[in-house]
Order: sequence, then C-alpha cells, then structure tokens
Amino acid sequence: MTILATLTPQVNGETDPASWLVRVDQATERANFSGTMSLIGDGEIRRTMKIEQGFDGRNMHQRLVSVSGGEECEILRRGDESAVVYPDRRVVIHGYRRSRSPIPKIHHDLDQLKQHYRLELHGQEKVAGRDCQLVTAESKDGYRYGCELCVDMASGLPLRVRMMMPGGEKVEYFTFTSLNVRESIQEFDPNSFWLATDTQGFKTIALPSGSEPVPHTWEIKNLPPGFEQQFSAIRKLPLNPEPIYHLVLADALSRISVFITHPPEGTPEKSWHFSRKALNGYVTIRDGHHVAVIGGVPAETVRMIGDSLQFEH
Repeated sequence: MTILATLTPQVNGETDPASWLVRVDQATERANFSGTMSLIGDGEIRRTMKIEQGFDGRNMHQRLVSVSGGEECEILRRGDESAVVYPDRRVVIHGYRRSRSPIPKIHHDLDQLKQHYRLELHGQEKVAGRDCQLVTAESKDGYRYGCELCVDMASGLPLRVRMMMPGGEKVEYFTFTSLNVRESIQEFDPNSFWLATDTQGFKTIALPSGSEPVPHTWEIKNLPPGFEQQFSAIRKLPLNPEPIYHLVLADALSRISVFITHPPEGTPEKSWHFSRKALNGYVTIRDGHHVAVIGGVPAETVRMIGDSLQFEH
C-alpha cells in the first residue's frame, strides 16, 4: 500500500502532520512547476540548479540545469527515460533506468511512517516568498535520522528539507529559492521536454541494458527495522568489466544504497567507515566480495547492513 492510496489530504487547514506528508508525496510526482533550487552541504551552497517539472497524467517529466557549483550539466527525465549531459566533457549518458529526483519523496504507507517517526506541526514560515507549513518527523530509534520539511501550502511541494541529527542539529540539504507553480495541466507541454544542450558531436554512453534482474544471491540477515528492499539490479557500467550488484533499501524517509562487486586483486580484507555530516558509508569484504553501504542514516545502520550481508550459494 502506498501513501497515495491511504489518505486524501485537505488543501488548507489540515492539522494532521501525516496528511501534509501525503501532500508532499503527491506533489513530488504530479506538480507542474518551474523554479530554482539549491543543494546545501556543510552550511554552504554546493550547487544551484534551475528545475522544470510537468506531469502529463501518466508520466513525470523533469529538466534540471546547473547554474553554479560543481561541473556544468543538464539532466532530463521523461518517464523512465533519462539523459545526463556534461558539456565541458562533451558527453551524454543516456538510458532507461530508475533515476532519483533531487526533490525528496516519501515511501511506503502511513502506518510505517508513524511506527518509526514522531510527527509534529510547528507553525508556518516563508520560503522562496511562499507560505509553507513546517512539519517534523523525529526518529523514534537510532537506525535513522529525523527530517524537517517546510511544505508549500498552495502546492504541497517541499520548499525546504532539513535532516535532523540526534543532537538536535538541522542539516539543510535542499531548498527552493524561487518557485512558479502552474495551476493546471493545460499549462504543461510534454513536447517541450527535450535536451536544451546542443549535443551534436558529443560522445554518447548508452545504457539501455545497463541493468538486468538480480537472481536471489544475497540476503541481509539483520535488516534494520522499518527498512525494506525497494530496488535491485545488476549494473554493467562502461569501461568496467566487473558487474555491480546494486541494492536500494528504504523506509518512509530514508534511503540506503548497497554496492557489491568482486574486489580488485590485492584488496586488503579490512572494513572501514567514512562520513560527511549526515551521510555515512561502510566498506567491507563479505564472502569474497567488495561491499559498500552508503546512506543518509547513522553509522551503526550502514555497518549493521554491511556486516549481515550473506551470499546464498
């Protein structure tokens, strides 16, 4: 059961915090808008991008173009199809695969959400000149972080999202600086969603068959409560002869990626942890395979997953 099937929220005056998160889930997939958004790290703007999104009644279309910070790029998504252009390198990466939008999306049903998070409303603020409702989802255990969202009262889009650390620190990692919401689907033209960058003469890396179904070969014996397998595939990347087993785990608000491959010859059999603010990673060797677990969750969670992976012969 998904959140969309669980509850239909009111547009204004809703006092149930879960209903506001339902609105986020709906708007993330179905809102028609354009604007500018910034991705934040260590208290600084890491990248600013212009974003345009439209929903044609069946598929979501999205274009992002970098404005500042990091390498110049354009990202286009049309349903399941995606393309990433790097003008400076004159490269286009094209394929049919799941690609994650920078706008956070809520997963699973309300029962799961309420079981692992304490939900509260905290008044209203203004972000990008728009009124928004502040909603917090505080973690009830040590397996995940909390989250604070400022939800646009008119559209339901998350105008700002902050991760809530155990000590109370709020790490801002996503915010709109401007937003224009189209009021009706008639204002959306799916035919306008094509690459704006002239890619003539660019090298194209095609990934139409970059993944294939995964046989049941790996099992997580000690999965943190509330997390479920959301996606799995075997990736075959260009210039890499070794396939990569990619597993995605998620609860209502958190997401973890697991990458498994054969290690290069001579790789030492040791485990190590790395972190950057709210992002934690754990690298280890399991059953002769190199395992990397990465996610916006506590260090103990990624370690638990990495150490409990078992190859099913």
